[in-house]
Amino acid sequence: MTLNLVNIVSNLPMLAPLGGREGLYDYIHNDCLCDGAEVISCPPYGTDIVKGSAAGYHLMFYPNWIDFYNGNTEYLNKHFGSEKTWREYYCCADAAGFERQIIEDMDRAEALGAKYAVFHCADISNEEVLGNYALHTNEEVIRATAALINRVMRGRKYSFTLLFENLFVPGMTLINSAETELMLSLVEYENKGIMLDTGHLMAALRLNGLLTAQKEEGAADAILNVVAAHWRVKKHILGIHLHKCSLNMPIEEYTKVITPAKSFEERSAQSYARILALDTHSPLETDAMRRVIDAIAPRYIVHELSARTPAEKAEAVRMQLKSLRGCCP
Repeated sequence: MTLNLVNIVSNLPMLAPLGGREGLYDYIHNDCLCDGAEVISCPPYGTDIVKGSAAGYHLMFYPNWIDFYNGNTEYLNKHFGSEKTWREYYCCADAAGFERQIIEDMDRAEALGAKYAVFHCADISNEEVLGNYALHTNEEVIRATAALINRVMRGRKYSFTLLFENLFVPGMTLINSAETELMLSLVEYENKGIMLDTGHLMAALRLNGLLTAQKEEGAADAILNVVAAHWRVKKHILGIHLHKCSLNMPIEEYTKVITPAKSFEERSAQSYARILALDTHSPLETDAMRRVIDAIAPRYIVHELSARTPAEKAEAVRMQLKSLRGCCP
């Protein structure tokens, strides 16, 4: 049986409009027509409210973390401007503190009873986004991610399945099946798998010249080619983040070099705006992705859609479900 989930931020001010645990339950099941939520925590936490609804959990992530974890202070001072800025950004001073944050987040996932937890396998700085270059290769990010996970998981046992999510920046993109197989082979935690993000995969395919069609039908064809290439590890694709990226934004517009602003905060805003222009997390408008869902038969479908308010999110989820014409009852 496939569970339909909606992404929720477990943050008290953001949960407040929903009216507590009963209100959240009503929102998920009656407004969004879903079976539960994929939760990402953000302080101040609303764990008491989301407990019972969190079928899945999205673990914390930093867009660029490898050089911080490796203690590369020259990199950090260059990209953040000062030690004070990067210490505040990472909420810790070193690798040990970084590991503690991840362990605490995994403990939250376990305490909520999540059936799975999602972890990003990616690394990209503001300057790389704006300058359209990469400081780390996919393999470097994959190996660093696996090493981090193996370190924090050593001696610890969780009941949830750990799913690695694809992005369209250096890391696990799913473009190369050998890289995906490497990711899974390096992680020592046995209860593992893949969360295939359709919007991120569309963006990666577009950036690599493997998707030129501007229709959802063409995007579905391209994703099915990726799934077919992953035949050795297809059984490990246990979940889908379901949405689409912009299929008509000119790629040359996304990849053009932008002069970085002076402050870290301004550069972050610049890169975030660039990424959101492509990675729109928009609802599907046709039933084209039914073929992808049927080919994977996932345990979890997360309607990970962008919206300004809970009401807009619910409307977007219902629209996507309607577009799929009942393939996910």
